[in-house]
Amino acid sequence: MVEGISHEVYYVFSQARLNLVWPELDRVLPLNISRPIVKQIWESYDQIDREKQGAPSTYFLRESQRILNPLLNQKLGRPADHPTWNNLLAYALREHISKQMYLKRIDLTDQDKRFKTFFVE
Repeated sequence: MVEGISHEVYYVFSQARLNLVWPELDRVLPLNISRPIVKQIWESYDQIDREKQGAPSTYFLRESQRILNPLLNQKLGRPADHPTWNNLLAYALREHISKQMYLKRIDLTDQDKRFKTFFVE
């Protein structure tokens, strides 16, 4: 887990879903600020000890929480520890989060478990 990031966001976030986050992030931060920061975070993953840092998505969430959350809070005039980045991610990924929460509530019988892979990404 990543401090400051909810379980729901952590569970559904992936680099491929970053395209869902851009429109929301662009509303708060200008492109010339947000895009280079995000690009730098992804590129820095190649220069670190991967065993120590974990999966790329975990690394990105940790670093973006550390860098983008204070920046967003400063821009919006919020307290430094306000969960703005997590909330933005949760909003941008809401459909995926909703889908995963629904699937977690389904109690599949042993016979139906073979179909689970068709519904979970």
